[in-house]
Amino acid sequence: KRMEYIRQMNQGIVFSSGRIFGTLALLPAYPRYRRLVEEAERDLHEMIATYVLPDGGTLEGMGYWSYTFSQAMPSMLALARYHGQSLLEYGAANPSLVKTGDYGLGMLSTVGDGSSYVPVNDAHAGGSYPAGLVAAYVRLSGRPEWQSLYRAMAQARNAGDGKGHPVAADMFHLITAPAEEELRDGPSLLRERFDVFPDTGQVASVRALDGKLVHFHLCTGPTYLGHFHEDKGAFILEVDGEP
Repeated sequence: KRMEYIRQMNQGIVFSSGRIFGTLALLPAYPRYRRLVEEAERDLHEMIATYVLPDGGTLEGMGYWSYTFSQAMPSMLALARYHGQSLLEYGAANPSLVKTGDYGLGMLSTVGDGSSYVPVNDAHAGGSYPAGLVAAYVRLSGRPEWQSLYRAMAQARNAGDGKGHPVAADMFHLITAPAEEELRDGPSLLRERFDVFPDTGQVASVRALDGKLVHFHLCTGPTYLGHFHEDKGAFILEVDGEP
């Protein structure tokens, strides 16, 4: 209520989880808290719409994107149940939430098995999305690449070599995890693609050259005063799985 800046960045979205789960938990004893739930719900959707640019991207880098929406998704699931809807039915009503999933796919790296994201702005190399967030987008997005990503993460974890991304069995992941029979064979994560995010200022060009996959990632876009490094004009080059 007092700090306006948190509504323009990731903090307001993340802090909403305590507000939403707290008021939902009190409803059986205090039904008039329903108004507080409705206000918190409106605020959450408004902040997501502000945080996500028209092209689906965000300016803080993939580490913050990953954390922000892994915190938002449990609130979305709780609100969906509150309204008697599935996550797909409820989430589809928020275009920004669905569209930013395309940004998450467009910012994937081609290093290793292709299940990590590029280290842009406040992001470290080798970072990966939480399994619960990927599972949520398997249900929420029509893009089959999310199914490919979930499979790749599970296979890396099951390889037993200690190098796989953690597929932690937290409560949200246990609720949203797709059953094996629900997972279709999606496109390979390591394939040619061209993703442009003109508002965010990110371009990913993945091409096969001389039998090797080459990923050229260009960083530009607006300057942002939040979690932002001076990456404008920088590029990342990945050749045959090496950065």
